[in-house]
Amino acid sequence: RDLAIELEKEQLKRKDDLKRKLIKENQIKQQYLQTKQLLIEENNKKLLEDQRKQEEKEKQEELEYIETDGIDVKLSNLLPYEIDGNDDKVILSQDVLESLLSKDAYSKGPIYFKLIGKIDSKEGSKEVITYCGVREFTASKQTIGVTRKILDTVLNDNDGNLSSISIKYVRLPKCTYVKLQPKTNQFFSVGPIKQCLEENLRVHATLSINDVITIWYRGKSYSLKVIEMKPDSKGSLIDSDVEVDLDLSEEFQNKQENNNKTNTLNSNTSTSYKLNDSIPMDIDNSISKSEHIPIDLPPEPEGNNNDTIAIKIRTPTGTITRKFLHNQSLKNLFYFVGLYMKEDINKVQLTLRYPAKAFTYNILNNDDTFEKCGLTSSQEMFMASIIS
Repeated sequence: RDLAIELEKEQLKRKDDLKRKLIKENQIKQQYLQTKQLLIEENNKKLLEDQRKQEEKEKQEELEYIETDGIDVKLSNLLPYEIDGNDDKVILSQDVLESLLSKDAYSKGPIYFKLIGKIDSKEGSKEVITYCGVREFTASKQTIGVTRKILDTVLNDNDGNLSSISIKYVRLPKCTYVKLQPKTNQFFSVGPIKQCLEENLRVHATLSINDVITIWYRGKSYSLKVIEMKPDSKGSLIDSDVEVDLDLSEEFQNKQENNNKTNTLNSNTSTSYKLNDSIPMDIDNSISKSEHIPIDLPPEPEGNNNDTIAIKIRTPTGTITRKFLHNQSLKNLFYFVGLYMKEDINKVQLTLRYPAKAFTYNILNNDDTFEKCGLTSSQEMFMASIIS
């Protein structure tokens, strides 16, 4: 009997051992299958990631080819030094010229470079991109001569030092449109704005958004920032017919924000003006008449003839234009300006620049016509200001 009990116990033990063995074998098998599945999934992920990287690489190579037209000329970690001039042309070393010649870059047209400036500060390093032409190839190896315009662009609103510059040969589309924003209101006091801008832009090979250019007038400098361009965010100015717009100054917009003005500034309406056409607005119909304007303006003459005079008035907020007849009262000009400025015309002073002469509404008689006041040319320019 004792032997039977022992045999039964032994059989139960063997059954338990076999069961545990089967469970363990099953666990090992499950772990193997799970590990195998994980390896398959990881391998598939790696294949997809490799495929994505390859596609990105091919796309980047395609963009690189479009940007450089297949010409690979680039240099890194160039030591910058300042050179004279307010243009955007740099001085490079002779070996850069040799690389350009060996790759027939000059057959593609004017030479342009993407310029990447490295700014080091307490917060770390950052890169700022602009574009430039080339002046000459007389710099020492691993150095680059840059103008104040380039330095102003790279260092604009950036705390830190320009430690190094990298360049890459690129092709640029021709620029057709650019909008500039003066830093201060004082720029609008410059007399020949259009002429000053044309003279400055004429010495530039390129422009890109966020570039900072400096305009000089009578020994004083004015900074303007590029805020909009077409057809691209960067472009060539060489042999280009460019339309230039001016936006309201940064100073004016900051004051508007500080004063919590509710009217937003819309750069597509009267907040900017074209150098060619002034502000495109119909003063007669778009601004309601104030109590200071007692009569209606006469219709604007059509066409150009010997009896008309085209008047351009530069106000603190923009430039407006209108035609009048020589035999019409000069008071009509004050009505026109008063409507635009929404000011009491008795506080408006209109100053003729050449010859220098100031007009105010209260010194005029009703029969003081443009012709009687000596305004007999086909066009005149006035400055409008408010007097106390």
